[in-house]
Amino acid sequence: PTKSGSSSRRRFFRSSPSTKIETIYLGMFIQFNSKTDSANGEDSAVFVVRADSSGQDFIGPEIKQTGWWTIGMSFTPDGRAHYYAKPGVGPLTQADRFASHLPYGAPIQSFHTAFFNVCNQDNGRTWSTEWIIDDPAMYYISR
Repeated sequence: PTKSGSSSRRRFFRSSPSTKIETIYLGMFIQFNSKTDSANGEDSAVFVVRADSSGQDFIGPEIKQTGWWTIGMSFTPDGRAHYYAKPGVGPLTQADRFASHLPYGAPIQSFHTAFFNVCNQDNGRTWSTEWIIDDPAMYYISR
């Protein structure tokens, strides 16, 4: 959750910042671009990440290598979210970090839940994609 940084207009020109705690949902998604839909004529994929400092999704690293990938997010005491990705399986390091943001322009104050999921378009013929989530892990260091 973050504190809302928005102001509400009251009494014409007066405004006061909101102190309401808002739930945010950060995440990393894989966007597949079919060669039949893309301008470059080849299949490709990128990480799409939620969210940057303005609350918008942004494009992360391009996936140039098929196979296993290790991805992660971390949250630091300054309220920032840090995003990591690397091909292969193994511990993430600072070298694997590709972005850091104050999501939605406000510091993260607490962390309450996490989930791992695969979403795909329902084509009416198959139950799932070839994507697999294997060995999800969560690490916690108290302040």
